[in-house]
Formats: sequence, structure tokens, C-alpha cells
Amino acid sequence: MKVLVNGKRVSIQQKPGTYIAITREWKDGDRIAATYPMRIQLEATPDNPQKAALLYGPLVLAGERGAEGMQASAPFSNPALYNDYYTYNYQVPASLSTSLKIDMKHPERALKRVGEELLFTTGQGDVIRPLYDLHRQRYVVYWDLTTE
Repeated sequence: MKVLVNGKRVSIQQKPGTYIAITREWKDGDRIAATYPMRIQLEATPDNPQKAALLYGPLVLAGERGAEGMQASAPFSNPALYNDYYTYNYQVPASLSTSLKIDMKHPERALKRVGEELLFTTGQGDVIRPLYDLHRQRYVVYWDLTTE
């Protein structure tokens, strides 16, 4: 991560899970710019290095899996009905793939950027986008990684 104050680079001490502190005498009009390295990386689960999420810089990416077979209001509850979501069938279809073929050392090779928006595709035809963009459909965040 790179931090600039009024256009000048500031030396930072950043540990994962902590804040960055910039101690200085602040003036009206001071400007801070933070630049994150935007590269594709894997974040494995603690118990299984073959199951991982894809990140693009600080953003969590997810694979679209569609809404086929979902009830019309799912996955959202009707606020007028108490606990109506208990009646929904959240069965995940057996055909829903959670596998991703990837080079563990170079995960960026598995994804191809599409246009200017944050949208990627894989060689298997998966559509990958930021998790915050996926609504009212199934999606995959933690992938079962394969190398073949």
C-alpha cells in the first residue's frame, strides 16, 4: 500500500488487521491519497490450502452461479411475514460447480479482465466479479482449487 499526503509519499507501518496512523500537524486543505496494489491473489482457508477465495487488491471476488430454481423472493425475506425465510428451499443444486482451475503461484493467469468494469472470466466460462455486485443469485466465494 502506498500513502501520499499532499502528493508526497509517507512512510507507513502497517500490520495486517490494523489501522495506519499518520502523526503530523494537520492543516486545512491537506489531502491523503491511498493506493492499494490491485492484483489477483488467493486467500486460503486456515484448514485447507486447496479451498480459497479470490481477491483483487482488497476486494473479495465471487463467481456467478445464477438463480435457477430459486423462489421469486429468495434469498430475501418478506418483512411483513415473520420468519418466512424458513419456508424457502435453499437446496444447492448438485450440478453447481465450486471448482476453479488455477496456477497457485500465478492466480492472475486463470482470470481474464473484461472491459473497464471489474469483471473477469475464466477458461472454464465462469464469470467473476466483486462480491458486492452479486445480488439475488447463488455465488461462490471459496473455491475448490484444482491444477488440472
